[in-house]
Amino acid sequence: NSQRLTPSAHKDLMITTMASTYASSRVREIEHRSASACTYEQSIISITDDAWTIKSSNDTDENLTDESVVKCTLLSPGTSIRVAPMERATSGWSSEHFHQNLKLPEGSNVGRGIIVQFEAMARECIAIAFSPYHQYELGKTYVVHFGANGNLQTVIRRHVNYNEAVDLTFPSRVCSENHWIPYWICLQNGTLSAGVGKCVGKNVIGSLDDSMYNMLRSGVDAVRYVGIGNSALNRNARDLRVRNVAVMSIPGQFGLEGVPMEAQSAFVNILDMEYVTNSSRSGGG
Repeated sequence: NSQRLTPSAHKDLMITTMASTYASSRVREIEHRSASACTYEQSIISITDDAWTIKSSNDTDENLTDESVVKCTLLSPGTSIRVAPMERATSGWSSEHFHQNLKLPEGSNVGRGIIVQFEAMARECIAIAFSPYHQYELGKTYVVHFGANGNLQTVIRRHVNYNEAVDLTFPSRVCSENHWIPYWICLQNGTLSAGVGKCVGKNVIGSLDDSMYNMLRSGVDAVRYVGIGNSALNRNARDLRVRNVAVMSIPGQFGLEGVPMEAQSAFVNILDMEYVTNSSRSGGG
């Protein structure tokens, strides 16, 4: 026999259900204070002409024979990283910005290069490092600064020593503190390229040709790891947030030449793209 709930019991059940739903939604939104505090898993990226998309980790084994997918190391779904401005006194980078598992998937051809995709919500100065180790190595680590100089530039750099660097600066406006913006970085054949959007090789902000170093460096100095930082230095510097980080090698389907890159844009401005709504164009993004 079914038993009907009294009004008070029904109310208690509703409250319990709502509390459980709220708790489960909070579980799905986990925020950590650094890349070193996060967990990572293996997944795959599905590649089309319009987007490179993260697929369920359950599909990994059965889809690896498909040329349109590539293995990746993925920041656990439902996780975001809140990154505070880095300490200038310590040259910015520390062990908390890296993780021993935030790297190319096992079995990757390291010599082919590396790609990272991610989304970020930031006022300025998203800093992404490519390093041979899970730490910053002077002379061997590349850094891309999206939204440098008050969100007016993007800088691609490799410090040769404390006083010299190989770098290029590109006028751009690519950060938003109100919207999740997708980005990508690709290092292949000694050239490091960075762009905006969900399709690697499109909406190119700029590229740094460092092919001479690539030819002369030793094999152990090939880039394997990714670091996530915040290079905002001004007095009003704010935290930034990052999610959906995926690290992968250059997909074999693109051959020896690697992922094709569109011509560099004169000025990439996210206000001209679909990621920022009309109602927020006058905001601080």
